Parts: sequence; structure tokens; C-alpha cells
Amino acid sequence: MRILSSIPRFSLNKVLALILTLAAFSGVRAYAATDWSAIQGAMNADGVILPHNVLRFELVRQDVNAITVNGQVIDANEGGSGFVSFTPIRNGIFFADGSIPVLDSESQAVQVALRSDPRIKITAIANRLSQETPSLLWIHFEARGNGASLATAIASALALIKSPQEGVLVVPGTENIISLSDIPQQFQDLFKKGSLEQIGNAIVFYLPRPDENSIHLGSERASVGLGVGHSFYILIQGNVDSVTVTMDVDMALRKDEVQQVLDVLRGGGFTVSSLSHNFVDDDPSLYYVHVFGSGNGFDFAQPLFTAVRIIEAGSRHDHDHGHGW
Repeated sequence: MRILSSIPRFSLNKVLALILTLAAFSGVRAYAATDWSAIQGAMNADGVILPHNVLRFELVRQDVNAITVNGQVIDANEGGSGFVSFTPIRNGIFFADGSIPVLDSESQAVQVALRSDPRIKITAIANRLSQETPSLLWIHFEARGNGASLATAIASALALIKSPQEGVLVVPGTENIISLSDIPQQFQDLFKKGSLEQIGNAIVFYLPRPDENSIHLGSERASVGLGVGHSFYILIQGNVDSVTVTMDVDMALRKDEVQQVLDVLRGGGFTVSSLSHNFVDDDPSLYYVHVFGSGNGFDFAQPLFTAVRIIEAGSRHDHDHGHGW
């Protein structure tokens, strides 16, 4: 991915309500050296390294120029986004997973292309928007094997939808967008728990679950970079002083959190558009709720912040003793 050389700093007093709800990036972390070059070469993109030694390629359907939700045009960086991620297991063997945005008419061909490599398992196919045009689906998959070989197979499938991993503009980190020193201490503490990027025109926050260390995908440790966590895609409409935003939000929930979080977000003005399992071997099993909203950013602050607090509080308890909805 190409990295932007500069980016305007968004007006803090106008977007603070959004920032308060989310945990963002604490800075670039260092890991034992992993040679990503063969994977990057096969994907024809650089990707971004996220916590727990995850190389993530953002997917943006740049060829789908006009996505509408309930008649409102939204940015492809927000509505047509997905990802492919890799993390090393041992001796050149990697775990890979992803969520590929496809037009309804492309779904079967992409599924067949992925399954042409038997190591790639399709784990979910879900719509995450509501009343959108054109109709979009997200194909979730996971795989284990030689990193370069898996990347070659995945890139071949992505070529059917015009290689949405190529040419995506990504800026990682916080100080490009907002100064943490301007934010009250209680929210600075939240910022240190997650990751922040700008993808094209959208600000993207990745927030891990508080119990991330206890979640696994088969034998692999789960992480927000692998799509096991919360993601917040925010597009500020108009100039940088605008408070009008559109937000796409995915939250990873344990079963006893689902209804309470859904009620809070729905009551806060979000449209709940989907609820699904994205993996088949996650432990514990998580539900992924997708919500969409457009309007004054300040109105979205409290319900999102409340949802995060519900998850934090619930994670302090034992979720494995028969708690239900």
C-alpha cells in the first residue's frame, strides 16, 4: 500500500465526540523480524503491520464508485471495504484470514476461486449493509499454509474483483490525525488499547476486546488485526469542521452481550443491519453485529461509548458458565 506523505489534522473540537467512544493507536509496536516480502510480492501491495505481528491488507472496492445506503451515497473506503491478514505460525507457515467485499453477481465466482486452493476455507457469507445499491456481500475465509503460496491464491481470487488491495492509500498512527495531548486523560487511556488508520477519506479505528488474549481461532491466537474485534469506519462529510458523519461499525460480541449492545446502538440512532458468525472455529464463539449511522457525530458518541463499557464490564466475568441472551 502507498503511504500518504501528509494528511490534514482534523478539528478536534468537532470530532472529539467520535474519538471519545473509541480506543485508537498507541504507536508502532516492535516485533521479532518477519520476512513479509514474499507475501507482499504475491499480493502486489505492502500492507500495514498491526499488533501481534499481523500483516493486514486493506481492501477497497475502488471500482464501485457509487454505493448508496437507504438512498444516501457513501464512500467506497467505508461501504466497500474489507481486509486480508496474515500472521506467522512457524517455519514459513502462516495463518491467513479475511473479509472480501463482492457484488452479489460476483459472489459465486470468488467463492470458487478461493476454494480452488483447498487450504482456504470459507467461514461466512454475509450482507452487512441495509437497502444498499449495488447489493454487496462479504465472503469470510481462513487458511493455513505457506505464506507466499496462500497469498498467490488469495490474490488470484481478488483479481476477479479488480484487485482491491492494490493502490489503497493508508496512513497508520494517531498523530497524523489528532493530537492525543488535547484529549482528556480518561480517553487518552482508551486510545492506548487499539489501532488507528486513515484509509482514503475514512478514519478507521480497530479496538480489541478486553479479553482478546483468551480468544483463539483454532490453535492461533485471535487479534483485532485478524478481524476478531471491533472496527469503526468514520467518514466526516464536508470540510474538516463538519460534525456530520457516516459510520460503519462492526462489534465482536459474546452471546450474553448481544441483545444489550444491540438495544443501546439501535436506541442511539444506528441501523442494525446484520448479525453473524464470521468464523467456524473461534473459541469462545463470537457474534459480529454490524450497524450503520449517518448524522451528527455528537449524537453517536454516547451509545458507542456505552456499548464499549458494556463489553468491558462483561469481560470481567466468566462468560463460559451457561450465560445466555
